[in-house]
Amino acid sequence: MYRGDVTPRDVQEGVAAVKEHGTLRFVDWIPTGLKCSMNSRLMCVSPESELAPAFQSCCMLANNTGITSLLEKTLADMYKMFNKRAFVHWFVGEGLEEGEFLEASERLQRTIDDYHESLIDCEYYYEYEDEGHEGGQGKETAPSESTTEPSSPVHGKREGEEKEPGGTSEV
Repeated sequence: MYRGDVTPRDVQEGVAAVKEHGTLRFVDWIPTGLKCSMNSRLMCVSPESELAPAFQSCCMLANNTGITSLLEKTLADMYKMFNKRAFVHWFVGEGLEEGEFLEASERLQRTIDDYHESLIDCEYYYEYEDEGHEGGQGKETAPSESTTEPSSPVHGKREGEEKEPGGTSEV
C-alpha cells in the first residue's frame, strides 16, 4: 500500500525490479505474487506522536513461512511454563480457565502445522519444477513430512506415550 506523493509509474517500476531480481519465489496458487494499491492522501499523524509527517509512505503485508521457528519456540516455551504452572494462578485469578491454555496451544500447533504443510508443498513444487517440469504438478510422490511435535502441556509426553508413574517429565 503506497500512500502520498507516489506515481503509478514509480510503483510499477518498483514491482518490476522486485520480480526481475529473481530472489522471490511465489507458490503456484498465488498467480500474481504481488498486489499493490495507492492512496494519494498523506498519512495522518497525531500531534502527540513522535512520528514525523511523511510525503510518501509504504506498508507491506506479507505471509512467510520464516515465522514458523518463532511460533515453535513460543509454543515450546508455553509448554515448559505451563508444566511448571508458572504464572497460571495469575491468569486463573483474572478469570481465564486452564483449559483455554490448552485450546490456545492446540490452535498454535495447527497454525504451525499449516505453515509446515505450505512449506513442504512449496519445496515439492520447486523441486519438481527445477527438475525441468513445468508447473510443479503431477509428481506422484511428495516428500515425507518430518515435523516434531512438542510434548503435551498436561501430561508432559507426546500423545500416545504413557507417563511414568509418579514422575515428571520436562520438555
